[in-house]
Order: sequence, then structure tokens, then C-alpha cells
Amino acid sequence: AAIMHDYEHMGLTNDFLVNTSSTLAIRYNDHAPLENHHLAASFSLLCAPDQDFLGKLSKAEFTRLRKVGPVRKEGSRAGGLCCPD
Repeated sequence: AAIMHDYEHMGLTNDFLVNTSSTLAIRYNDHAPLENHHLAASFSLLCAPDQDFLGKLSKAEFTRLRKVGPVRKEGSRAGGLCCPD
């Protein structure tokens, strides 16, 4: 979690992003856009073909790891992230 915390932070607050109808606020339905973005962008980076050490996890392990994220809406995923086969 410490590695992912504030990844790609742009120096703005969630309130500012929501109040200005930013792309991130719209993407995440005004629900903690920064935290959702940090997590989604981090997983996208970690799943890149040249860095995908997460591919060694079983489907169950990967799913469990994804659920550890700081902000999750019931039944939602933060954008088409990779999953191990």
C-alpha cells in the first residue's frame, strides 16, 4: 500500500476535483477520485508486460490483493485492470 499511496498525485484535493467536475471525478462518480486513481494506475503499472510480477499469483491471490485497496465500491473494479489467467 505504501508503494501505491499517492502514485501520480497531481497536488489537488478530492473536493477540488469533484467541485470542478474533473475527468477523474467523473470517472469515479465523485467517489474518492484520487484514491481510486492511485490504485488503478498502480495496478496498471504493475501489470505491464515488462513488470508483471503479479502474473505469478493465482486468480484467488490476485483477487484478494485487489480487494485490499483503500477505496472499493461494492461490486466495482477500478477500470479494466489485468487479471492472471
